[in-house]
Amino acid sequence: MISNQPTSFKVKDFREKMIETSRRLAYLHTFYLIVIFVAIGSLFISFAYLAWGFWWDYPPPPGVRFFEDHLFPGLGITMAVLAVPGLIGMAFRVILFFNLSTHFNDMSLSYPYLKQKTDKLKGFLILGPVGEIVAVFIVPLVGNLVGAVITLYSFNIIRDILKDLKYNNLYKGEVRNDLSYSYISLIVVFPAVAATSLIIIWLTYIDILNYILVSLTLLILIGSLIWHILAFYRFSNDVKLLKEPHPVTIPQEEYAVYQPTLQPQPQPAGDFVAAKKVLEKEEIEPKFCVNCGFKLETKMKFCPECGANINSRKT
Repeated sequence: MISNQPTSFKVKDFREKMIETSRRLAYLHTFYLIVIFVAIGSLFISFAYLAWGFWWDYPPPPGVRFFEDHLFPGLGITMAVLAVPGLIGMAFRVILFFNLSTHFNDMSLSYPYLKQKTDKLKGFLILGPVGEIVAVFIVPLVGNLVGAVITLYSFNIIRDILKDLKYNNLYKGEVRNDLSYSYISLIVVFPAVAATSLIIIWLTYIDILNYILVSLTLLILIGSLIWHILAFYRFSNDVKLLKEPHPVTIPQEEYAVYQPTLQPQPQPAGDFVAAKKVLEKEEIEPKFCVNCGFKLETKMKFCPECGANINSRKT
């Protein structure tokens, strides 16, 4: 039996949406950054092999000769295989960052004083990942670095937003720098260590040192990837600590009833003169004779009863 009752759907607020999106970003980076690790790791090992001392030995040992013959074909196959999941990961990353920007825009509806920062964040969150994808095909490495710096700046804006919320007692968690620092490790620390390691390998030709440098570089890459994934998980947990904004209430005793001051209204000049004439008439024309008490009529100069002069007896 089919019920005719309408189905009710729970409307999610910006916090629930932000938690879901940040968790999905963590899941995506778990897959996407593993692809990056395999690709970058294979490139680094290949370049390290090119810089290794036995590359210049002639004739090379049989094992090295086999690796040498299959190095570049194998590297090309690896890059071709990883290109598809890498591009898919980039596309999903752009979509999720766009969703995250809309959640911050919804946040500004609850916290209006954050409107300026959320508007700025919305632009940079979208521009960063898109710039990484577009620029890497136009200007490899350098263009990708520009997009990465924009993404890093957007992470700093997120930190500032949480700092403002904490200052206003609307966030009871910690203001973390994990997103920024882990991303710096990916785009700055790892490339710097990798380049330095390749230079040292090229110049020293010390086998044990070369093994250490290769292992250290790959460990930094793995650690940075794991750190960045955990940063999104921590951010999703921090969003749960946001408080609902409450309107500012003023105690009843602080209210004051406004009472306007009554100003005297000016009277027309004609009414004032008429009132003065009435008073004068009441003083000049008494109603009773002051000598005998006879009731007088208007405009009488002498009392008809006793003959007394009314005007002369007026005091």
